[in-house]
Amino acid sequence: MCERLGIAAVALICAAGGAQATEYYVAEKGVDSNDGLTADTAFASIDKAVSTAGNGTDVIYVAPGTYETTTQWGPQLKAKLIGTGASRGDVVIKAQGAYRTMRTASTGWIENVTIIGNTDVSKADKGAAIEMSGGTVTNCVITSGAAYGNDSKYS
Repeated sequence: MCERLGIAAVALICAAGGAQATEYYVAEKGVDSNDGLTADTAFASIDKAVSTAGNGTDVIYVAPGTYETTTQWGPQLKAKLIGTGASRGDVVIKAQGAYRTMRTASTGWIENVTIIGNTDVSKADKGAAIEMSGGTVTNCVITSGAAYGNDSKYS
């Protein structure tokens, strides 16, 4: 019995390891009704890309520009979000009437962007730019707010 369970477990691990990442694109001139699967069919908003991408393995590439998040509590990122500008100041994500600019799940990854929090304390949970429930933020600038959460990595 144990031998059979071992083989089944290995088969499940191999099947899970074969999952393919989907790449999504966001650009200022994109359109949210696009499929977001190429630079030519990019989404226009971070919110759309984040809600479309899956857990962990998917990657969202964001072209240089300024993007406003509009989800009330900030979109919850479960995938990787990578700014494609030459510097982290080339891709700016900020809250527009949102309580937070962004939230991350344990699999969320944010890289090479500037994140601006909402300075309206009544809406922004003390100006939160990012609320993290794990995940990673690397090579980013966070202004007009704060990054806070549990078991998170900042670099």
